[in-house]
Amino acid sequence: MLVTMSVLTVLGGILILYSRAGESTTVLLRELAKISSDINRAKNLALTTTTFVDQEGNKINPCGYGVYFDLLQNQYTIFADLASDCATSSHLRDPEGNADVETISLSKPLELKSTEPDQVFFLAPDPTVIFPDAATEMEIRLGPANGAIMSVKVTKTGQVSTY
Repeated sequence: MLVTMSVLTVLGGILILYSRAGESTTVLLRELAKISSDINRAKNLALTTTTFVDQEGNKINPCGYGVYFDLLQNQYTIFADLASDCATSSHLRDPEGNADVETISLSKPLELKSTEPDQVFFLAPDPTVIFPDAATEMEIRLGPANGAIMSVKVTKTGQVSTY
């Protein structure tokens, strides 16, 4: 009877550890899907040339929409480029956040490990994909503090994939 109880205890412990590892993997996969969806959402906002409504209620036609990843705050922001001349705009996020559409924080056990570059922009109406510093693609890596790291990649053609 003692041997049976020992075997059941060991098997129960293995099951508990396995279920926790599965839970963290599920959270990671869900967050990767959410990031991919939000990048595609910014692309769709640029594609449909959606108007931006500022804090005073004014409707503005932006040059396009982008996504900025903040490693320090462990969050990302969908933003609009409100430049008056789209041809000469840098298409970067306003540091003061005047044209932010939405800011999304990552789930607690996960953290952004790296993003190279830190933002992607979709120029309306095509949308043309623009990365800062003449980069040709973007990779966002995230995962728990100790564990598997997975990535979201955005290519120059606007394709979003996870791996």
